[in-house]
Amino acid sequence: MRRWHGVLNAGNGAAAVCLLGMAAQAGEVPVQVTSDRVNLRARPGTHYEVVGQAKFQQILFVKTFSESWAEIFPPEASTAWVHRDYLVKERVKATELNVRAGPSLHYSIIGKLPRGSRVEVQGEEGEWLKIIAPPACSYWIKTDFIRRIKESASSDPPEKKEPIAEMPREADSEPVVAEPSVANLPPPDPAAQVPHLELVPLAGQGEMGDFTGTLRYAGSLIGRPAKFRLVDGGSNRAKTVCHVHGNSDQLKKLIGRDMTIEGREYWARDVKLSIVVPERIVLKPKP
Repeated sequence: MRRWHGVLNAGNGAAAVCLLGMAAQAGEVPVQVTSDRVNLRARPGTHYEVVGQAKFQQILFVKTFSESWAEIFPPEASTAWVHRDYLVKERVKATELNVRAGPSLHYSIIGKLPRGSRVEVQGEEGEWLKIIAPPACSYWIKTDFIRRIKESASSDPPEKKEPIAEMPREADSEPVVAEPSVANLPPPDPAAQVPHLELVPLAGQGEMGDFTGTLRYAGSLIGRPAKFRLVDGGSNRAKTVCHVHGNSDQLKKLIGRDMTIEGREYWARDVKLSIVVPERIVLKPKP
């Protein structure tokens, strides 16, 4: 599993944003707000209710991307509303309880809670109770006002690794050898790297990153953005870290191997996890 940590420089003399201890689980994308007083909405559209505002340089965690919107976890201390008839001692007694953006059936549903879920009541208005918005709820923010936070290197102790040659791209016949000047070049055109995907308009597309796990097939290709995936651990029930799109012939030979992929990361519409195009793979020694 990837760990997000370290310090992100705010720039222009502003204070640095410390991310130490803010862990992002697989499928959660930490992003930073690039403007001030950005509206957070109940659904992906400017005609839906404003449920809060994000500050400049605030850190948010994205669940999914959809067109020009990002679905995020409610920021800390965000509130929502539930009907009091479906609670007993601040626990949900209904099979499933709708959580809404405001104290009325006219407000949008922003999440659902199963029976037995505990809520933290903050206030009331008639038959409605204001609660702390649980993680099961979702807010939405325009991707124009966020940028992805680049993942820093892991703090885990180094392990002995077995390097292999840089990965050739799908259409290349020879490995791509990185020259010293490559680090100063802009990332390649996403349309050439992942032409089969519809990418979301998110700053940071195509940035380099390191991704550690075990390489496996993606399974059925229906709805899959790539033929391969990297998983956290070797079991069949392990969580997927990212999708992997690259030279199929070479990747097939590495199925089941533990590795670190150094490659470019992309985010596509309606795909929860990122798609990584390897440029170099470092294998861990076989047990």
